[in-house]
Amino acid sequence: MKTARLSHFLRKLLLLSVSLLPILPTVELMQLAPAEAKQKAKPRATQPSAPRQNVDAYTLGPGDRIRVDVLNVPEYSGEYIVLVDGTVNLPIIGAVPIAGANLTQASNIISAKYAPLVKRPFITVGLLIPRPVQVAIAGEVSRAGSYTIPLTETRKFPTLSQAIQLAGGVSQTSDLRRVRITRNGRVGYFNLLAVLRNADISQDITLRDGDSVFVPTATNVNADDIARTTGSNLGSQESAIKIAIVGEVGKPGTYNMKAEGASTTAASGTTSGRLSPPTLTEAMRLAGGATASADITAIRVKRLTKTGTYQVISINLLKLLDNGDKNQDLVLQDGDTIYLPQDPVIGSYGSRRAVTSSFGPQVLNPVKVAVVGQVNRPGTYNMKAEANSSTSGGQTVNVNLSPPTITQAIQAAGGIRPTADVRQVVLQRFGRDGRGQVVKINLWSLLTTGDLTQDLVLQEGDRILIPEAAAINPREVDVLANAPFAPATIKVSVVGELRSNKNTYDLAPNTTLNQAILLAGGFDPVRANKNTVDLIRLQPNGTVEKRTIGVDFAQGLNETNNPVLRNNDVIVVGRSGTTRVGDGLGSVLNPLAPLLTILNIFR
Repeated sequence: MKTARLSHFLRKLLLLSVSLLPILPTVELMQLAPAEAKQKAKPRATQPSAPRQNVDAYTLGPGDRIRVDVLNVPEYSGEYIVLVDGTVNLPIIGAVPIAGANLTQASNIISAKYAPLVKRPFITVGLLIPRPVQVAIAGEVSRAGSYTIPLTETRKFPTLSQAIQLAGGVSQTSDLRRVRITRNGRVGYFNLLAVLRNADISQDITLRDGDSVFVPTATNVNADDIARTTGSNLGSQESAIKIAIVGEVGKPGTYNMKAEGASTTAASGTTSGRLSPPTLTEAMRLAGGATASADITAIRVKRLTKTGTYQVISINLLKLLDNGDKNQDLVLQDGDTIYLPQDPVIGSYGSRRAVTSSFGPQVLNPVKVAVVGQVNRPGTYNMKAEANSSTSGGQTVNVNLSPPTITQAIQAAGGIRPTADVRQVVLQRFGRDGRGQVVKINLWSLLTTGDLTQDLVLQEGDRILIPEAAAINPREVDVLANAPFAPATIKVSVVGELRSNKNTYDLAPNTTLNQAILLAGGFDPVRANKNTVDLIRLQPNGTVEKRTIGVDFAQGLNETNNPVLRNNDVIVVGRSGTTRVGDGLGSVLNPLAPLLTILNIFR
């Protein structure tokens, strides 16, 4: 009698548990990340660990192959498939709905069905072959949509990261700190960036059939997070992208860029490759490089997110050049727009560093500049890059191209005139946005202190103005005559009693008076005054100076007897005393020459 009552009580308890199944949460859902209601109560709660990968966590659905064992009733036992309507067709009792139940709940449901037919039914349900997992993935992924993921032979369920990889990886605008998963109406948030940073595998939750994954858009862009994401297996694997680059680059416009392959070889001899996505500096080189007036500390990248909004990422490439911060070399994605602003200070430290970098001006094409003012040949000039090579063992190992500078442009214009004011050279420049800039250059500082910042790199359209000096310091004239921006040659006239009939000579800037006389063939041995010559010099203020200089070819460089010549100097070699007397007597006798001829006839 007691046994009958206990059996009746257990049967009622089973029926009650079956009736309550629709409102009982599964074990998996109870272990999912906190729901929104919990987050409201504790908005700063830490991320929970991932659910346990146990059998009870699995909920049955159409396509599952299960094993039903009824103790001591082998004819009711066997393998069955959960049908599309969520039922399993069992002997005697027919269709039993078990979709949405875990294995323990399914055992209880089937036991309740067999209870009227089998005395003390003891039933176990096991999973033989799970059905494929179907999940929906949206947000900042390359290919959003619904995905069916077949399970492996080991029946391991796909993880969150595997599903994201299946969707082509996340975009660079994604926020991996709050990846949202929705399961049977419950919501959880997981931090995949913790997997990349700290190898926290608990955040890489295993997915279940029917899960929805949403990767949100980041509100605050972090270059370090972008670099970490793109360098992982969660990054997007786009093989070709289209970008636009404008501002201070050589050739603004749109460009198609392809990812480069990077392969590794294992010890077994097999190779695996991964595409290396294009970066900011690669795009700059493709667009002709940054101009000499680009501000590389304030580059902006405008990026379209999957939600239709835009992100603006600030990049400072000076950190890359000075500190090796590779995160500043942003990995690009399709649709990016890059803007290089104009540096407010021409010749700033940042622009000078950029000019000599790999993403600086691409100097293969000449730039046209204008040089006006106190130069010998004012006008416009096409300035080409100069090749600098290094040798090793007698062989050229490296050739670099140096962009043209101000001093090179002045040299191309024939060098400065003696009246030039090299302390007040003016450089006028127009940026890509049409804004003009003016900067003063002190070339005297370049000569005296070696201040290379004064010799700015030129870019297309630059205008160099060399003003006239209000006063000339005679002590500075010789320094300027030997400056790198002085004329390559000077014109000197050597006239008078010389062996050569040529009067004008192109000489080196540091040629002395004695050298000029010798280059002119030397003194006429009969007619020349070999002791003194006259040096006539046009002064910068327009006056003419005449000096009589004693000639001594044994003298070295000497301002008194053997001075350095300047442009447009005139050396006059006079006649000797005998020659002057002879020439004077000849001038007296020349009118009497016809009369003397007649007297010779009568003689």
